[in-house]
Amino acid sequence: MRSPVTRSAPLLPAGSPRIVGVVNITADSFSDGGRYLDPAAAVAHARRLRADGADVIELGPAASHPGSAPVSAAEERRRLAPVLAASQCRLVVMHAVQAAGAATNVVTTPAAVREGIYRFFVRRLDALRAAGIGSDRLIIDPGLGYFLGGTPGPSLAVLAGIRELRETFGVPVLVSPSRKSFLRAITGRDVTQSGPATLAAEIFAAWQGADYIRTHDVAAARDALAFLSAISSEASLG
Repeated sequence: MRSPVTRSAPLLPAGSPRIVGVVNITADSFSDGGRYLDPAAAVAHARRLRADGADVIELGPAASHPGSAPVSAAEERRRLAPVLAASQCRLVVMHAVQAAGAATNVVTTPAAVREGIYRFFVRRLDALRAAGIGSDRLIIDPGLGYFLGGTPGPSLAVLAGIRELRETFGVPVLVSPSRKSFLRAITGRDVTQSGPATLAAEIFAAWQGADYIRTHDVAAARDALAFLSAISSEASLG
């Protein structure tokens, strides 16, 4: 008789991240530029994302990928005003290797990026707290894809270090692997075929304790997280 199968190690605890749905009010976002510039289209898309299970809606009035056109603050306000309703906002503090402007295809190493992320958040969070912004309003985003470099290594290192990042700074972590360049570099797929790799990265981020997952495909992320929650609960009983 065969012996029963036993697990050699416990499953990692799954997180319960909130899903952030993306509404790009832009002309040149790489995935859906121009589709939601009309306020009515933007609002309708936001409502679809909420119906699909989004907990939070992000309105993006300017693209930041390599080659995107600069957008003035006045133009950002013009795009947001007809769409944005009153809300109790939190502040997402996002890291990028570049000090300012659009992301660029820089060459760097995972070790350098990890050290840069630590220095960036130490300085930025201290400055924000000194300005009177409480820790309960802060969320950090380490950036992925071209925000970290032109090769997959730095982005993979950041995803693998989500738990450590969260423990180091003691604030929620948001990640956005959705349709990013590093996924396409690994799989060889174009942006229209990046759904499976995106979902795999989002599942991994949830296992590592991400608090928010920013995604273009809310329904797929919601289904994946529901399954993760179910299997985690079942495993904890075994």
